[in-house]
Amino acid sequence: MPLKTELLDVLTAPGYVSIIEGDPGSGKTTLALKACARHGNATYISYADPEVSITRKLKLVDPQFSGSFNVVSMLSGKPDRAFSLIEEAIGRGELVVVDSLDAMFYGMKEEVRAFLQMIYGSVKAKSGSLIMISEGLNDVARQVRFVFDVIVEVKLVDVLGKGVRAIRLLKDRDHEIEHALHYMTFSDMSILEPFPLLEQPALNRFSSIQRPKESETILETGPNILEEFDLDVSDIRAKLVREFMAAEYVMKGYSVNYTVGPNEDISDALIDFKSLVGNYIDRLNIINIDARATGYKAIEFFNKSVSLYRPNSVNIINLLAEEEFAVNAPEEYEAFINLTMKENQGRITLHFGHSNLNSTRIEMKYVNAARKLTVTDGFLFWRSIKPQGPVYFVKMEPEKGSMEFVRMT
Repeated sequence: MPLKTELLDVLTAPGYVSIIEGDPGSGKTTLALKACARHGNATYISYADPEVSITRKLKLVDPQFSGSFNVVSMLSGKPDRAFSLIEEAIGRGELVVVDSLDAMFYGMKEEVRAFLQMIYGSVKAKSGSLIMISEGLNDVARQVRFVFDVIVEVKLVDVLGKGVRAIRLLKDRDHEIEHALHYMTFSDMSILEPFPLLEQPALNRFSSIQRPKESETILETGPNILEEFDLDVSDIRAKLVREFMAAEYVMKGYSVNYTVGPNEDISDALIDFKSLVGNYIDRLNIINIDARATGYKAIEFFNKSVSLYRPNSVNIINLLAEEEFAVNAPEEYEAFINLTMKENQGRITLHFGHSNLNSTRIEMKYVNAARKLTVTDGFLFWRSIKPQGPVYFVKMEPEKGSMEFVRMT
């Protein structure tokens, strides 16, 4: 059984009849227009929006669209006219969108049988395909869900305390569902693909990080910053984020102190950074500190850190390296934090820790800015929570040496 790797491939499959369900404003029309742009030859039957509105939305979805797109307003049309339009367009091999199924079925009784006959006789045997949009307002519309090859649900879901648009593929009659969950952003009208990460990926030369604007502004002021990972963020993914952010500063010309955790090996980190920054590896100072050797005393641990850290450098700290200290002597650890804040004043210092760490909770009380990262079904999301900001999807492409923050709207 072949896999459909992209959601739009499913919605535009020849002979397929699909339904996109969701509340008003959830993004159903945008998803349908993305399918129209992918197909390149479409008829859009609208019971609500005028032609100019639909055409304008298509241009937002795909500014380079150059295919055939015909909008038919059905504000006062009869169901049988819609049936004939669908049959004609399907016969020409087009993708047909009906917006909405609820409106088309309004007041219908006898026509339901004709609709089912059209689906089986005029759509599924042809090269065209049909997408119906529904808000679930019509009982008749709900009664014919069995006829659809594909059922897609679009809804707003909570991610890091903000609503983002999620797309869930509930049914694909003929193909195994590879990725049931997707997200959609209106910032660039894109459907986001998950990035499952089960093992260390191959790294290529660092090219760029496209940061959120508010992140760039705050970072350049040089405060202490906490990047807090939820427990669902794997060690591999967390390590990649740390390494990419360190590599960015190296490539900008900064000297970087990079502290590894107790479960990391300095030689492995060197291999990664040689792939990312090449000949600029001398700008990187990789450090491994053992708190036990200092007796969990603030001043001793501070002096040891100062002796290992290069001055006038960006600090990238894995809080796992300090967790044993924070667990065994929390008061001394807080005293250490106060010492380092004075030492690092005016210098960029990024602390990376998971939500369950004592060191993370203690650091949160002292940092100037805090961000949170979480993973949902292979999607990594980032949000500034101190101060509060919008949610971003973190698009990681290790093989291209890039990481991009895509704003979710």
